[in-house]
Amino acid sequence: MDPHSITTIAVFAIVTTGVVAAMIAQAWAQRAKAAAGDSPKLREMEQRLLRMEQAIDSIAVEVERSAEANRYTAKLLTDNLQRLGPAQQAERAGQR
Repeated sequence: MDPHSITTIAVFAIVTTGVVAAMIAQAWAQRAKAAAGDSPKLREMEQRLLRMEQAIDSIAVEVERSAEANRYTAKLLTDNLQRLGPAQQAERAGQR
């Protein structure tokens, strides 16, 4: 190999290495920026999750309220049946 082709290969390798290193550095910087910065999509998703959490909490309150109403009604019906005599309980059972 002559010195001119070795120089050409060396320059090509140095330029290629520099370009690849610059591309890697740019990709790393973009990834670091995306990880550190708040993107509009991220804020929008956080707001949406917050609204969903509030909706789920209000549904849980309503379900608990409904369950409490059912327990109260069942207690009233049980107390009412206990006040009835055995004959009246049998009569009520026969009406169903």
